Amino acid sequence: MSLPDHADRDEQYTWETGQIFATPAEWDRYRAELQADLDAADPPAAPIESTAAARELVDTVADWYQRIQRLELYATLRDCITDDPAASDRGGTARSLSTRVETAVGEHLDRLHSTDAVTLDRIEEALGERRRYFASLRARAARRRSPAVEAVVEQFAEQCSSADRIVRAVKNDDFDAPTVETPDGDERTVTLGRYATELAASDRDYRRRVYESSLDGLATFEGTLATAYDEKLTAASTSADAVGIDSIRERQLTNRSYPEGGIEFQFPTALHDRLIDAVGDATGPRERARERRARRLGIDAVRPWDTQVSVADAPEPEIEYEAAVGHVVDAVAPLGEAYQERARRFFAQRRVDVYECADKRSDIPAFCPSSAEDGAFVLLNFQRDVRTVFHLCHELGHALHVEHHREGPAMYATGPRPISEVPSVLHEVLLTEHLAQQNGPLAAHARERLLQSLEMLLYEQAANAAFKRRLAATVDGGERLTADRIADAYRETLARFDPALEPCDRTRFEWLTGALFRDAFHHYQYVLGAVGALHVRESLRDGRLDPATYREFLRSTGRDDPVSLFERLGVDLTTSAPYERAAQAFEGYLDRWT
Repeated sequence: MSLPDHADRDEQYTWETGQIFATPAEWDRYRAELQADLDAADPPAAPIESTAAARELVDTVADWYQRIQRLELYATLRDCITDDPAASDRGGTARSLSTRVETAVGEHLDRLHSTDAVTLDRIEEALGERRRYFASLRARAARRRSPAVEAVVEQFAEQCSSADRIVRAVKNDDFDAPTVETPDGDERTVTLGRYATELAASDRDYRRRVYESSLDGLATFEGTLATAYDEKLTAASTSADAVGIDSIRERQLTNRSYPEGGIEFQFPTALHDRLIDAVGDATGPRERARERRARRLGIDAVRPWDTQVSVADAPEPEIEYEAAVGHVVDAVAPLGEAYQERARRFFAQRRVDVYECADKRSDIPAFCPSSAEDGAFVLLNFQRDVRTVFHLCHELGHALHVEHHREGPAMYATGPRPISEVPSVLHEVLLTEHLAQQNGPLAAHARERLLQSLEMLLYEQAANAAFKRRLAATVDGGERLTADRIADAYRETLARFDPALEPCDRTRFEWLTGALFRDAFHHYQYVLGAVGALHVRESLRDGRLDPATYREFLRSTGRDDPVSLFERLGVDLTTSAPYERAAQAFEGYLDRWT
């Protein structure tokens, strides 16, 4: 059955972009105003030598970022729900203007170079709530290249991100979604957006056909995507080298938060290594999970097409969207009535685009774009199943995090990457607890979904982090990424982190299904999300943490470094202990539900 166009969907199930700009023409007027301000913003030649000058610098930079956030948010939302070239063009315009913002910010940061450190320290101490933001600007200024180099970088900024657009074009436009015969004899088109859903089907032979036909389709583009990814990492390595940073990893672990407001956060590479190694040394629970899965499915060994299907001992129920919303709102009750009310308001404001459409982005199952001024929106491809109910709940965690941190100064209305998944994974844990009380098939499938989610977050994402660490090191070392080299790295990483899985000859193509348009070093945040969420839930349960304190934590995530934020939750990332406890918690769920 063919999908309807987005314009034909009932508007109650679509997001209302008019909350940001009433029309594309209004967006263009706002863009022109920002462009004019940037063009007129020649930086003063005088160095920053007073608190007043530093305050003005902070406010100017923060304002530019907040305005480009709004433009990028609207462009992203519109581009996700139409194949109209005008929407794609608007996205390109927003990217170009974002580059112009970065250039203007850099030119203003050059004023810090002429001021001695003692003076800047004195100014920073006197800045009050702007202090953290100013400190971040100082760190960025220290890495600034010469104006001539920056001008060249600006000129080629659009080209440097071209690999991402090649990946999207291949997956959204060129990939020929296979048609697979269902167990009932019908023909079903398996888009990349439906790939995971179809791999959760109960019929094993059908799952195998979905897996094989989808990967065969992607394999057609293996060389293209390998080349695109090599060029992506090469550009990242060159960028790191240009600012005196030794590796892609170090550069990407020193990153902006989201929504991008100009402030930077750093996650130490040593702690990234600790995360990978600690999880890699604790695969025993995952092997138990694979053995449990094989036993419940009645098979000798788990193959790649067996990893997504629920092993619940009941048929999966169909869940309407309205029922899903009700369950999600009820599930977050342990976080307080004020939190629940925020969830109700979010759903009432048409901020979720619910169903899959013919002209809607389908290469990812769900995501949550936002801006400090306009708040968050959720793209969902809801399938009336347990999996996409959890996607909704997960993305709502991001959205309500945004709604909390928007309450403070806009410059700090953001969340650093290492902490960003904690609210969302916590939502998944709470949803499972809520649905488990319903008994019956829904409870059984919810329990299995959480087991799958925690297994993916802890082990699969740690494996992805190790895989990308190896690829990035290859490029940093001056070697090219070929399709065979990538496949070898993927196979060896899989053997370490999922030793009980029996691969097949198409396993080499699985990396092609990943989010290749994202930074290489984003996977660790999902591991930390599971580690932090499991700790928060236990702390809420035993009284070490109360809902009001947790909500205050959400409000303040833009004002401290990630390691300190985890310390506030009681998690010490300098040791292996949090990862070991998370693996034990996962194993505890296995014991409880086996």
